[in-house]
Amino acid sequence: MGASAPLSFRTSRCAAHRHPEFTIVFRRPMPIPSLERMLLDHFEEAVAAGTRFLPGQIVRAGWADFRLIERSDATLGLEERDAHATSEWTESVDHSLMQVWVQQEVCRSLGFEDSSFPQQTQSALVCSELFDAPGPYWLDRLKPMSDLDSGWFIGCLGAEHDHNQEENLTKVWPLWHLVVRMPFLGQFLALPTGTQLEVEPPPHVAAKVLIDGVERLPRAGSYLEALNRHRD
Repeated sequence: MGASAPLSFRTSRCAAHRHPEFTIVFRRPMPIPSLERMLLDHFEEAVAAGTRFLPGQIVRAGWADFRLIERSDATLGLEERDAHATSEWTESVDHSLMQVWVQQEVCRSLGFEDSSFPQQTQSALVCSELFDAPGPYWLDRLKPMSDLDSGWFIGCLGAEHDHNQEENLTKVWPLWHLVVRMPFLGQFLALPTGTQLEVEPPPHVAAKVLIDGVERLPRAGSYLEALNRHRD
């Protein structure tokens, strides 16, 4: 069978404020009912409050960046960063919206109703052997050093790889580039400063979480509890 046809959704209340409507495109089946409302409601409410949007503008929702484009149907469309590339954009929203939804669910699983979203373009301190290590992986979110810093350190758990040695680290990895390489890590990136995680890689992703040095178990029936149970 061939790939599913794209689904599109459109706002309906912007024209009343003399503003173009918005069209958003899902290129894959939508696993979460009404996920499109996350963006449609945002734009309708912002336009009603007086905000004006223009083609070329970057709009952020959660950790995700969307770039506005002018469509041939006179509506404004949205592009997201390509899930398989570090520098390309594509007219769709589904991949980024699912990342935001899952990041929120991980936070709620641990009792955080507000997510501490980083920005896709912020950097992480990354272990030099991260991409060659088989896992598990260690994530540690410290206080950011600047607006460009997410606060995240992400490294291997190799006993002989000393992360206190500067030569074993690199500081030039934007979070988006990292998630393109290791997409399963993206779901944990909205956890707050003071979070430490030990993450098992695919095919059975699981996470042991410490908050300020104390292990925190996910709520019963939550997304993260189900994720960890699936591994077991």
